[in-house]
Amino acid sequence: MMETIKATVSRVVFTGEDSGYKVLSARNQAGKVVMITGEFGPEIVAETIADFHGAYKTHPKYGHQFRAKSYSVVQNAEELASIKLFIDNIAPNIGEERSEAIVNYFKKDLVRVLDETPERLLEVPGIGEVSADSLTKAWTENREKWTIERSVYSLRAFLLSIGLKERRIKRVLAYFGGHEYDAELKIRENPYKLINIEGFGFTTVDFIARSLGIPEESIERLKAFIQYCLEIIAPSNGHLFLNISEILTYANAHCVETNTKFLAGSKESPLSEKDIENCVQMLVEEKIITVDSDLVYSNKQYFFERESASLLVKMMNEKSDLIFLNRESVENHIVRFEHETGFTLSEEQRKAQIGRASCRE
Repeated sequence: MMETIKATVSRVVFTGEDSGYKVLSARNQAGKVVMITGEFGPEIVAETIADFHGAYKTHPKYGHQFRAKSYSVVQNAEELASIKLFIDNIAPNIGEERSEAIVNYFKKDLVRVLDETPERLLEVPGIGEVSADSLTKAWTENREKWTIERSVYSLRAFLLSIGLKERRIKRVLAYFGGHEYDAELKIRENPYKLINIEGFGFTTVDFIARSLGIPEESIERLKAFIQYCLEIIAPSNGHLFLNISEILTYANAHCVETNTKFLAGSKESPLSEKDIENCVQMLVEEKIITVDSDLVYSNKQYFFERESASLLVKMMNEKSDLIFLNRESVENHIVRFEHETGFTLSEEQRKAQIGRASCRE
């Protein structure tokens, strides 16, 4: 018979290396220790409160356990971390050790305590009247700010939990702008979206995705790798585009080098051009990349390809410049173009434009 228990995770006793299977030691609402088993995502960690849906079973070796078929998070552990971040920010004189002690003591009840019974802060070992009064005053002055910025601090706590440093956290906040309230959900659902943010390479995003339980066969993983090929690999080799067969070669080589697989493939059964074509079409429909004459571009590279060709042709055809059209003037034009657009021409493009000038001299 299926039943639901609400419990707070005390610790993760066991985690399967290749699956989401975990054994949890938790306390139910009556304070009784209960062992919970099942397949859980990375959000199920110590201090997470959740409703677990399943049934009690008796294991011949490990005894009475609750086997969870599904679950729903009531309070993510990162919520406590977000409150701590906020306290550290509004009351820096409290110090990290004391703020952590306060959070650990009251846990999910901390906000209610600060709002309704701040005198209870004195219950926390190491917290005296000066510290308690200081935090109470800081909380009162910033209570409205917590309501407004709670989602930002919650997102910061989540990003810290997946190993991001301040530099990358700032970029994530800037990318999501005023929509931080749903950013964590979007990242959990598809962490490969982070590859659209400057400073997030495929290796970094892939590591985050795996830590969040995204399987390597996910189609979003292959789509992200294709973006990586177009935005990083191609330019590093002096190209603005790749064709399908080149992307396929890079993808299959990556599988061999990292002992991973894309989609349902493997080293013994690699990807096909059709697999790449399907993902490329998805990325085109999502307006992330562009295909022109069977050549695949990132949107940024495609824009620069068109703009550079247009501007350079215009410069070459300007009558006022014809008498000065020599190697030096073309090089000056290129420098100006690169400065104005922020785009660096490949060596082949430089040679092509300078070659035109040489023909006219």
